[in-house]
Amino acid sequence: MNWTRRRTGHLARALAALFLAGAPAATLAGPDLSASFSNPAYALAASCDLSQPLVFVNVIVVNRGDAPTAESAVTATDSTNVFGGDLTTLRPIGPGAHIALRLPLRHVPSSLSAIGGTHAITVSLGARRLGPLAVSVPATFCATAAAGAAKLTVPDSTTQPAVHVRQSHPQAATPRPGFSQVVTARSNTAKIIAAARTPAVPGNVRVSSGAQECAAHVGLLGALACPDMIRSGNVLLVWDWQAGAGPDVIDGYRVYRVDGGTKQLVYTRTDKQYLTLFDMPGASGNYIGKCYAVSAYAGSYESTVSGALCVTRQQTIVLASPSIVPTPKPTPVPRHVVIHVTDDSYPLDTVVAAGGDVTWINDDADEHSVYGPAGSFVGDLYPKGGRFTYTFRDIGTNYVVSYLCEFHAGMRGRITVIANH
Repeated sequence: MNWTRRRTGHLARALAALFLAGAPAATLAGPDLSASFSNPAYALAASCDLSQPLVFVNVIVVNRGDAPTAESAVTATDSTNVFGGDLTTLRPIGPGAHIALRLPLRHVPSSLSAIGGTHAITVSLGARRLGPLAVSVPATFCATAAAGAAKLTVPDSTTQPAVHVRQSHPQAATPRPGFSQVVTARSNTAKIIAAARTPAVPGNVRVSSGAQECAAHVGLLGALACPDMIRSGNVLLVWDWQAGAGPDVIDGYRVYRVDGGTKQLVYTRTDKQYLTLFDMPGASGNYIGKCYAVSAYAGSYESTVSGALCVTRQQTIVLASPSIVPTPKPTPVPRHVVIHVTDDSYPLDTVVAAGGDVTWINDDADEHSVYGPAGSFVGDLYPKGGRFTYTFRDIGTNYVVSYLCEFHAGMRGRITVIANH
């Protein structure tokens, strides 16, 4: 590799590393706070429980500057004074980072009929104002609230007169709800609200199969680093995520190690839902046999973890670009190559000169086979000593031949044939 190519590769890796670390494309001096309503901008509670918030306003706050923001107060107010917002503390936000807020609005004691209609909600972040946001509440939303509240009222035995029933004329007493029913009603509302705020669970956690899949999980700029990371032997953990019944926008993901009956946090991805990849540092062999799972989080709400992915030896062998034939080194290309098959695996890449041959020798206790593209060549490798030799012809240019074992799906390799120039 010449100096210009090496410098270009270093620059691409540096740019990609900044992108994967969540660095913003451009920043302003000092903190620069901006906010916008999410999509959806608001949500109504599942039912009209006057003891709980009835409206939730969704806001995304971003720091586009190059310094952390200070802690500040956030409130949401209703121009009609029908709803009042709880004071929310906005924790400091790092440069280029963001926070998703869900601001609750409660009913201010007034006529229940005033709840229905359109309300102009304004969000205040320190000296900044966002809105007004038009929040529409159906007129029938709290139509039965008064009746419901009466049903859930617990009588005070110290103030209510005792009721005496004559034994000669027994009457069936009408049961009245007790404290447990009140708690259950409010608890169910809280569960519904929590479910609406909890992100969907990531799925299909796997080890990236190559540069193309890697690029699909890090975007265009991050994709520049994929080939180098794979060639360096890095294990790239990727996953999929789609918004479900919870929020559409999340803060990021958490990667846990979950083997051995434990759950240990190993990495937090803070790039919202857009980057779904974890570059596992160090030698790939360090991760064989270890299991990992991923969760999504939004604010203080976190999904359950995904299904576990336990790294195998075969998963640590991936190709940066299967269609590219590496430039041959100036050293002579061997014409006779012997591959010793061990541990139920084939070498990822083997180089041989055109017109040369490759011999596979089975050192395993299992039976294997060497199966070429569309059965162009097939060799049986019986346990302990079985062998097969194949000669690769010269077609005047470099080419690649992939092969596999018919008995073990994970056993795959390729032969790079170098033309004689």
